[in-house]
Amino acid sequence: MESYNHEEEISLQELVNIIKPYLRHVVMISIMFAVISLLVTKFLVKPTYQSSATFIVNNRRDEMNQAISNDELSSARNLASVYSIIIQSDAITKPVVVNNQFDITAEELSQKISVTTVDGTQVIKMSVKDQNPELAQLYASKIIEVAPGVINDLVGVGDLKVVAQPKIPDSPSAPNVKVNTLVAGMLGFMLSLGYILVRYFTDNTFKSVEEVEQHLEIPILTVIPNVDNTFAEELL
Repeated sequence: MESYNHEEEISLQELVNIIKPYLRHVVMISIMFAVISLLVTKFLVKPTYQSSATFIVNNRRDEMNQAISNDELSSARNLASVYSIIIQSDAITKPVVVNNQFDITAEELSQKISVTTVDGTQVIKMSVKDQNPELAQLYASKIIEVAPGVINDLVGVGDLKVVAQPKIPDSPSAPNVKVNTLVAGMLGFMLSLGYILVRYFTDNTFKSVEEVEQHLEIPILTVIPNVDNTFAEELL
């Protein structure tokens, strides 16, 4: 059968008409992707738990003085950035591992730690992740026992204090089953739609009398059916 190129603009309604015959397949593929992701996330991916502690940085150690100035607050925020780096360093993780005889290295413990300053303030949030919720809390607890003294001695200025103790997490922080399932379902939806559209636009055969008339710009008086062609059978 003669071919031509789909060069004309296609409206939203035409796109809907292209996809509509395959809508059932699109839904099935989307559900299949979502179910596979759900099963993999729930049964094959090990959950990770997170226990967090919070510190506050003071620019000076003598808290009996007058109110803290803006310059001192700014300095405390800068110190918070420095302290955040030190908390993840060997200066903290090595004594924690050695003193408690943990069955991991200082480097492995450092990789479990994430430290951030809260909204650019002098407040520091430290989180420790592990596949065991009790271990996550234990590591965090031992770190906050060591960190203030080591940091205060190393830096020599300012003061680091613990304001929130780490707790044993009740639920995993990752993976997020709902998000993974939703993303996988959307991925299946987009891939199936993409396949349908690519297949349509790369198929240059005429599929209806209207397409032939539009391409040749002349009216079609009659059609000779081809019994071996599914599209021609639909015209009968």
